[in-house]
Amino acid sequence: MKIEKCTKFYKYVSIEGCLKIITEGTLKYTKPVDFNDPFDCYPYMPERGADKLFKRLATRVPITHHASKKKTQKNCALIKRTGSKGVIHEILSKSIAITCFSTDPFSVPMWAHYANNHEGCVIELQATDQIVGKIAQQSPNSPIILPIHVVYSDDRLPLCDKDGIINGFNPVFVKSTQWSYEKEVRAYCPNDGIQPFNRLQITKVFMGERITQSNKKAVEAAIDVMNKEIGSRCKTTSLTLAFKTFKFVEVQS
Repeated sequence: MKIEKCTKFYKYVSIEGCLKIITEGTLKYTKPVDFNDPFDCYPYMPERGADKLFKRLATRVPITHHASKKKTQKNCALIKRTGSKGVIHEILSKSIAITCFSTDPFSVPMWAHYANNHEGCVIELQATDQIVGKIAQQSPNSPIILPIHVVYSDDRLPLCDKDGIINGFNPVFVKSTQWSYEKEVRAYCPNDGIQPFNRLQITKVFMGERITQSNKKAVEAAIDVMNKEIGSRCKTTSLTLAFKTFKFVEVQS
């Protein structure tokens, strides 16, 4: 599986979320156990390769007590179990935290689902060489968001290959084709909750077609403050409906 990084990506958020991101420079990371998709970050245990994986683990992990054959078979069955109570799902879904973005700021369903029914905003972030270099020069220890493209498939990834070699983090970036409309990219870290990032990555804010005038002014004011604080050039734009098509049109604020 080829891991493809993304340099321009978009966060669909409510007004409250937008203002928090702009003013605080933080994003929420969530563990897959709390996702709305039970398949997310959940590989299956293949028949071929499983035995080799177990043998490899046995040679690397010191065993001080040998379980009975019956107990061993029971534990292997638990590891292979499919469903939210499976051991693999339990381990993976609690060992990593993810924040999600899209490569499309004009998705009507995404605006409805994640931006408060078009009353919220979409925040554009970038991870170009120029921006990353500027952050590294100004704030060497500042966290930088470097998301990776999600691959959409009808089949889940196996935990390991036929030789028992674990597929690493690849299952984190594979989702069902039913979610392909989201055009998702995602970044991950070990800990869930609110995590910081450098606001120089924020380059533009799209305001929803149904945003109120007061919320629009609040976002514009927050961006003005941010631009002055960190020397950024974040822009704002408003969305309106196209005349003939089911598309949005940008109107400069």
